[in-house]
Amino acid sequence: MLNIMAYALSAAAAQAPATVPAASPERPSATTDASARGEIVAPAPASSNRTEAPQPSFKPINHDEDYSSFRTVRDTNLWTRLKYIPIAGKTYATLGGELRLRPEIRIGERWGRGPQDDNGNFQQRTRVWGDLHVEGVLRAFVDLEHATSSGLDSVVAPVEEGRLDFNQAFVEASVPAGSAVITARLGRQEVGIGNYTVFDMREGANTRRSLDVLRVMGKVGKWDGGFLTGHALLEKLGTFDDETNHAYDVTAFHAGRNFGEGDRTGRAEALFVTSDRASIAFDSAPAARDQRRTLSAHYVGKAGAWGLDVEGIRQWGSFGELDIDAYYVTGTVSHSWKQGWKPKLALRVDVGSGDRNPNDGKLGTYGPLFPRPLTYNGDLGPQNCVFRKVPDSDSGKSRTVISESPGQAFR
Repeated sequence: MLNIMAYALSAAAAQAPATVPAASPERPSATTDASARGEIVAPAPASSNRTEAPQPSFKPINHDEDYSSFRTVRDTNLWTRLKYIPIAGKTYATLGGELRLRPEIRIGERWGRGPQDDNGNFQQRTRVWGDLHVEGVLRAFVDLEHATSSGLDSVVAPVEEGRLDFNQAFVEASVPAGSAVITARLGRQEVGIGNYTVFDMREGANTRRSLDVLRVMGKVGKWDGGFLTGHALLEKLGTFDDETNHAYDVTAFHAGRNFGEGDRTGRAEALFVTSDRASIAFDSAPAARDQRRTLSAHYVGKAGAWGLDVEGIRQWGSFGELDIDAYYVTGTVSHSWKQGWKPKLALRVDVGSGDRNPNDGKLGTYGPLFPRPLTYNGDLGPQNCVFRKVPDSDSGKSRTVISESPGQAFR
């Protein structure tokens, strides 16, 4: 698959450098550890009384971005004025957007089985969002998304297209609790936890993923955690037609702790999820109710130029009359260089269980919940693909079938 992507709007005005007076004591220093926040920070100024304009603090999930520190530098350029719009006191608004254009050529889609996109296609995703913060206590966030696929000859699914709809729309309240801060968020929202193996917002696909949930989060010292409960989203192709999927319930609890500082840091996380889907089909079993428990243990850390990211997932529960007994393990070892283009070399291994014996009264297939797909169109992910021979009633010969679990067989 060949992809060319272009992003605009959010970062456009930030491209032109500008200067502002030296930072006041109440403004965060530009030397704050950028790697811990996932931000892009401008290099230290060459002069003692001048500094470059503030740089983007882009995050994988846009509502995680914090522009409250722009209050004293909002007049630097157009971009800073959009990111901090004062209203009254500490109440302010933020505007943002994205335009992604992607021409594609898909060669051998689904290993050449089923409809093919031989002549290429063109995808576009447009998003506009607004974020209102009221005195550091209340918040409202709205994110509109419009995504289309033109000239796509293969199957057009909601992962490929979703016309104008609310990708996110939630309200939030934050209150202090001793040395901690508790945040409660209700509504449609993107969820990304840990390594995004269980909860991912599906950035690579043409449409992003969100959930209709209540989420409560807290942080104290090096510890953080919380829970969420609600439903998946029933995604459709039309305009303002996405709706809550009451046939797919989910509740999750998570906790994490950070370790170390500087060049030697680490983070350990635990996640427990209970999910209940009214009906889902596996290749080895007909459609039935899936009540699944998912437990994840995740560790990510770095020591100098070396990095390690490992996660183990265990699943149990019931699928119809079958017991669920499944697992998934993923691990990545990497080495990075700080010179030049800062290249990074990594080795990743993924192992997932399958259902070897369909007659043992168990379902051994690992069932991903809201995973990060391995391809842009979501064909591949952390689930099993099986190549098997089946008889062809027309020709009398056998043919190869590629089966995904859970999912349909591509013939």
